[in-house]
Amino acid sequence: MAHKEFFRPFELLKLIRDRRIVNIKELTNSPYSRKYFYEMETVVSIAHSWEKDLQMFGLISVDQDGKIRSADGLSYLFKVLNVSLTRLKNYSENSIICSPIFGAPSKSLVNSDVFVVMPFLKELKPVYDDHIRNTVQSMHLTVSRGDDSFTAQSVMSDIWSAINSCRIVIADCTGRNPNVFYEIGMAHTLGKPVILISQNKDDIPFDIQHIRYLLYDFTPRGMIEFEKKLAVTIRNEINNEFSYESLLAGRL
Repeated sequence: MAHKEFFRPFELLKLIRDRRIVNIKELTNSPYSRKYFYEMETVVSIAHSWEKDLQMFGLISVDQDGKIRSADGLSYLFKVLNVSLTRLKNYSENSIICSPIFGAPSKSLVNSDVFVVMPFLKELKPVYDDHIRNTVQSMHLTVSRGDDSFTAQSVMSDIWSAINSCRIVIADCTGRNPNVFYEIGMAHTLGKPVILISQNKDDIPFDIQHIRYLLYDFTPRGMIEFEKKLAVTIRNEINNEFSYESLLAGRL
């Protein structure tokens, strides 16, 4: 990922406001930055230019020791614009703004790291209960699927909220279920990493067959192998997360 895609000013503003970042050096000297950026001089230049511009507009203050704080102008600006900094934190130059048909995601649902979309069929339930869930939980991550927490809202609104809040989506294409494909489209549009799985490669839609997927054989030996591959794939996706918030939370 290029440094411009990683450098999200709204995310950094939120972290400064919440006192998660307290010194300008934390923006440029972290092990995370050194790991992922080869053009560090450019990254440092972007960060310091950004810092000076925000000071000029009275949105942050930086003392002589490099300690950084949000200024009164920051909260006043977002209050006047009636915009949530929390909602904007993931916005980058590649983002788009839209008005989803399902509305704003609900905050009342229990969020999980991994959300599973799959047909609600009796024969597939053990795949989730005994293998996917156990694998994810063994990695100290939370997991859920659509029928774990129905509310009085429509099911699709709940699923929309769950996809918005999760870190990774696992989608079982077995049986070519239309709802699963619809939810894959939702996740891809939101930029969520989607791990495709299936018992049959022909069940993977043609237009997403170029995306890597995991085939599994629903047998005792086959599921042992599946769990190993799924764990590796989840770990790779987590390692590819580009977020200072995840870094500070110790999630990388």
